[in-house]
Amino acid sequence: MKNKFGVEETDEGGKDDFTSTELVIPFGKPIHILLNSRDVIHSFYVPWFRLYQDAVPGRTISWVWFQVERPGNFELGCSQLCGTGHII
Repeated sequence: MKNKFGVEETDEGGKDDFTSTELVIPFGKPIHILLNSRDVIHSFYVPWFRLYQDAVPGRTISWVWFQVERPGNFELGCSQLCGTGHII
């Protein structure tokens, strides 16, 4: 299905919307993630790693580090009500 999240491509406010259902990262290496938002509070949430961090409009959160110790499929979700493109 094309555009299954209903993101309007011409909407400038939606340019930072997360619309992927998969994040592929290497295991056994430190991962550094930069989080930011243009419009509303978003959250980066990986329950298996006990990792949760909000992304706040106007700020870049640069202290999110983690390391995956084994290959696997882990849920990545947004626990805020920030839009349909964030429900995974």
